[in-house]
Amino acid sequence: MERLDTSAETFRRAAEACGPPHSQLFWQLAGATADLRTRIEADPTQITPLRKLIFFFIPKMSELCTRWTGLAAMNPLTAPDPRALDDFQSYLSLIRAAEQSCLSQQYDGLHASMAAMEQQMARHGS
Repeated sequence: MERLDTSAETFRRAAEACGPPHSQLFWQLAGATADLRTRIEADPTQITPLRKLIFFFIPKMSELCTRWTGLAAMNPLTAPDPRALDDFQSYLSLIRAAEQSCLSQQYDGLHASMAAMEQQMARHGS
């Protein structure tokens, strides 16, 4: 659970370091991560099918958001790439899908989404 707490805090710091619309999305990522933590805390058996998401994907996503805010701050006169917002939105969709998987205890769709996310991160060299 510490990984989820740390990742939620990293998303919060990223939100504080930039302006809208990215900051709004980073706040949502922090909230979704906290919500997922609550679901898993209520039923610890959920951690097993979500292990890769919890220990790899969410920490990596929060790290990438922080890196993005640092790079954006280095060049404040350039408009942010809208594709980055789409990528961050896909992070939120994946975390919300994990929360729904906890409720339904159906993980096949989530695992397919994680495979797609893995390919996306590989394209970006993450």
